[in-house]
Amino acid sequence: MVNLWVDLKLPDDLLLLNIKNYTQTFFRISHLTQTLSLIVGFTIYLYIKYFADEKTLTYVFWGVRLMCIYGIYELLYYMIFHQNGDFIVNRTFGYENKPASQFQTMNMGGISLIRMTSYTGEPSMFVFTAYPFWVLAVALKRKFDSVLILGCLLLTFSTTAYLAILIFSAFWMIYKQEFHLIFYGLVGLAAFCIILQLDVFSHQLDSIYKIVFASKLDGSSASSKDRSGHFTTHITYWANLNIYNEIVGIGFGYVRSTDFFSTVMVNNGVIGFLLFTSFFYDKLSFKIKPEQVQLSYRIGLVLLYIILMTTVPEFAYPSLWIFLGLGYVLSADNKKELFKSSISIRTRDLKLINN
Repeated sequence: MVNLWVDLKLPDDLLLLNIKNYTQTFFRISHLTQTLSLIVGFTIYLYIKYFADEKTLTYVFWGVRLMCIYGIYELLYYMIFHQNGDFIVNRTFGYENKPASQFQTMNMGGISLIRMTSYTGEPSMFVFTAYPFWVLAVALKRKFDSVLILGCLLLTFSTTAYLAILIFSAFWMIYKQEFHLIFYGLVGLAAFCIILQLDVFSHQLDSIYKIVFASKLDGSSASSKDRSGHFTTHITYWANLNIYNEIVGIGFGYVRSTDFFSTVMVNNGVIGFLLFTSFFYDKLSFKIKPEQVQLSYRIGLVLLYIILMTTVPEFAYPSLWIFLGLGYVLSADNKKELFKSSISIRTRDLKLINN
């Protein structure tokens, strides 16, 4: 209604989900497709919330394992045959049917590698999908899953992955009061910096450093330029809207920026951003036992939100809704244990009374 009242304009520098017709502003087919994707994700969330139990975790981690195994297969296939071995991801999207999965290569000391993406679209999307389950696997002491997922996260050569791993590791060591590990980690970091200066290893590690850190920090990488440019474009567009569109947005399903923050601000305004954020962080109130599982779930939740808002605007990925729903599963298990303990206490009291 607001769009009709103010005669909404869509400039050509916006990342519209359907770029073929900028003049069609009232109803676009992307409103329907985006809503269908959201319905699928939210249905998965409701299923996990109301019907899942501790057995569901087994299936969830098997899903993550399959994703990691397929990514490793792609890596090995490329190292042997030097071509893309992907035979599953055949999705296309948007105008002119762009491929849904990027094929990114890098050179490490003369060895040509691909950055792990598996079923996802790009390395950062793989991190967005797998990272929260790695955090959970560590707390649940699933050693095989934690090692497998960690190895695959490292093979993405993604700045997002490395920073998220460092943040969680620091919190985890402080929580476990393993200060000696922090000391060893700092020593290892110093040793790594020294190795970087040696001619023998500098050539092998220089490419990794430039791809993962240097190009991102100085903003020279293509992805950094794209993200910052699109973020500025969409936030500027939102800031120049009338007060009503700033509050409620121009409508769900218009734009898809390279970050979810500017995407949701344009589409759904301040109210949409606050509603989504409150829905997300409501999961921080879950009481989960043991405490280390609660801590890991909360850290995973916060970092997942940060990754979503800054780098991966994939609100419809099933992994996101599964992780949000798992909070109910973990807290429900605690209720079951409490119920079992209360039953055993009552049984003991009855025995005492009978005696």
